[in-house]
Amino acid sequence: LALPILKEFQIPAVVYVATNPECENFKSYAPLDRPMTPEEMKAMSDEGISIQSHSHNLSI
Repeated sequence: LALPILKEFQIPAVVYVATNPECENFKSYAPLDRPMTPEEMKAMSDEGISIQSHSHNLSI
């Protein structure tokens, strides 16, 4: 949703990725959203979005 706006206004952005699909936070968001696919992350990177590692197990 935000990518076209970021591109239009040339706003830099960083996506921090947590990689463990068994993380409790992923499970709690599952009904609302889904993790990005590697292809989606590649497409974002190709558009200039920086993809960085957040953690393997993000627990809050």
